[in-house]
Amino acid sequence: MPSHLLASELLDFAIPIWETEPAMNAQDAYKWLYQATRGAEHAVSDKEKAFARLETEWNALTQPSDDEPLWQPLRPDGLIGRLNLRPFKATGGSVIDLQNAFLNSSLAFDSNGEFLYSAWIDLGDRLSASPYGNLNITDWRVLDAELQTHAFPAMGHSQTYRLAHSPAYRILVNVEMQMLLRQPGI
Repeated sequence: MPSHLLASELLDFAIPIWETEPAMNAQDAYKWLYQATRGAEHAVSDKEKAFARLETEWNALTQPSDDEPLWQPLRPDGLIGRLNLRPFKATGGSVIDLQNAFLNSSLAFDSNGEFLYSAWIDLGDRLSASPYGNLNITDWRVLDAELQTHAFPAMGHSQTYRLAHSPAYRILVNVEMQMLLRQPGI
């Protein structure tokens, strides 16, 4: 699924969302950019482990909060996003169908490390001029040093974000999300 989205367009879309999120920091912004440019291929290198993790998480889910969206696009073109598990389960979604959509999404998405790097550097340039919400150049530089050392790996949410939101989602391409939400019972 190739896309001709520019790093500046991705940031123009994401930054206004990040600014409204008090728990968002540089690590969470990086995770967003990683998922928007690389998808979820890192999470499905072992299909059995990926399904076991999903099943464990699925069985422990609580009810969704009133403001928890079912779908959060990660890019302005809507190509990929986060399907939140709590609202999906509450609507009658199937964990088996979700797992298949997740696996298909990991194969279908065109992961692009250069796009991630470009978006990350553009974010640093923007933060040099002005902070965005809790995002600032000092935290960006600390994280950037770590990312440069480790070749821009996948990374979890910050503890602050996890405590505020208990994130539970899977990264899907839009096509898989649309097919998943057309399943009977949803």
